[in-house]
Amino acid sequence: MLKITVFLISIYVLYIQCPNPEANDSTYEVPCNAKYPFGDEQQFNCDVLDNSTKNIHCTDGKDLNDIHGKCPPSTATNESVLDPYIFCPDFPVIPPPHEIIFSSSNQPSPEVQCKKCDLRLTPDNTAVILECFQCFDIPSINRPAITKMAKATYDFNDKLSFLAEWFDYGLSYHKKFILNYYPSDNTVDIFDRELNKMYLKRTRIEELALDDMFVGNTVRIYGRQIKITDCADCRTQKYIGKAKQRTVVILKPNVVDKLGEIINRIQDNNFQIAKLRMCVLSRKEALEFYEDRKGETSLPFVLEQIVSGPLAAVELVGENAIERWRQLMGPSDPIEARKVAPNSLRAIYGKDSHATSGFHGSASPESAIKESSFFFSANKPQSTILLKNTTCCVIKPHAIHEGNLGNIITSITDSHFKVTAAQMFHLSNANADEFLEVYKGVVSDYNALLLSFLDGPCVALEIAGKNCDMNVHEEFRKFCGPSDAEIARQIRPNTLRAKYGWDKFKNAVHCTDLPEDTRLELDYFFKVLKD
Repeated sequence: MLKITVFLISIYVLYIQCPNPEANDSTYEVPCNAKYPFGDEQQFNCDVLDNSTKNIHCTDGKDLNDIHGKCPPSTATNESVLDPYIFCPDFPVIPPPHEIIFSSSNQPSPEVQCKKCDLRLTPDNTAVILECFQCFDIPSINRPAITKMAKATYDFNDKLSFLAEWFDYGLSYHKKFILNYYPSDNTVDIFDRELNKMYLKRTRIEELALDDMFVGNTVRIYGRQIKITDCADCRTQKYIGKAKQRTVVILKPNVVDKLGEIINRIQDNNFQIAKLRMCVLSRKEALEFYEDRKGETSLPFVLEQIVSGPLAAVELVGENAIERWRQLMGPSDPIEARKVAPNSLRAIYGKDSHATSGFHGSASPESAIKESSFFFSANKPQSTILLKNTTCCVIKPHAIHEGNLGNIITSITDSHFKVTAAQMFHLSNANADEFLEVYKGVVSDYNALLLSFLDGPCVALEIAGKNCDMNVHEEFRKFCGPSDAEIARQIRPNTLRAKYGWDKFKNAVHCTDLPEDTRLELDYFFKVLKD
């Protein structure tokens, strides 16, 4: 009963309507107050008029608390209508606004009349902004374009809903959930679909971001690897369909040795890598993949090229991914590409014919789904693993998150090594613990080592030498450097861990320590975990 009373009082204080005749037609100078994050005053009939300090025009308002300070004058000019905010430093983190609606500074009267307005800080604590609800348009005046901040701002209750599942190793059972993600404050809640009850109440997850929320991705929430399997409602489907479109990319045998460079180009163009694996196609599999091109005169040459060696299949996610990737590839004829799109991938890496253009991309969302199933399902094409004078390298999640996947692979291939197999994995706690079992009792903080493999996707590589006579295991360990990145920077500054590592555990890469463990580690990733 006490909790209910406190809640009702707080709602009354926040939204109470207290008309004040003396405040009519007054101009309100924005307060900078950290003590009351929802603002010192409850205002009604408010509009943003200009970019000066006194930029919020309100009628009918009353103090709820004493005003504790004033904002300094804004540095914005009348032309910067897209940013009509008053900047205030050093404020605590508070929930972002429900809605930002304001009027153009060059209009004599407002486009939007807002009722029940309140003051909040921006999420980065750099500006005081106006939050309004119960607003209506004034039809006689054209409403201005929505600002960049308004586009990026979500209501507290706005959410994206997904179907998700988590494999409980204790019960050997897939638990099915509805995962709701709230972009406004980076929180999630989880509903158990089978028990029909809340599994996790709305909670902030610091490591999670809007970019992580797409179908097929695996997110880590309180130690559980939860896989997003589908959208749970039409609104989410509509948003994801535009902002998180998928496309499947093939790096053909004539360009696969440039994998690192091409990954950098992919990430520079704001694509996310959702899946990646190297494989080889048989002629039968190649015919199946190019089934829709039967009868084309160029098909025999395309087939001959794609079965000639290992290729890399990559699933990309991004806004309008299919069209943007096709633009990045350029025309299918590399000779034409060099004339009309000299910076395209086919212009740079392609040979002199359609068959040796080097790249493939999905033609439609339907073909992307089909091609993803072809390369990444249980019956996918054969891996390229050699298991002969090779060693294992695992690029850790933090390095991938920082955008260094392409840089690390390029560093490896620019040296005395080559990548003969690669695949992206999302390790579960049980998988990582099994893989690292030999380190139990050996490393000082095994839990920190374990967590360094669980922060996101990792990429396992099989490394071979360009010189067949080299001892790949020994030479690659030297190339990686000391396990502690801080020490590596002091004594081996040109090693992978010195360049891309943080500390002893987030050290960018794992490499096989003992020669006899090489085959075990490669088998674990490319045979045991391959599905």
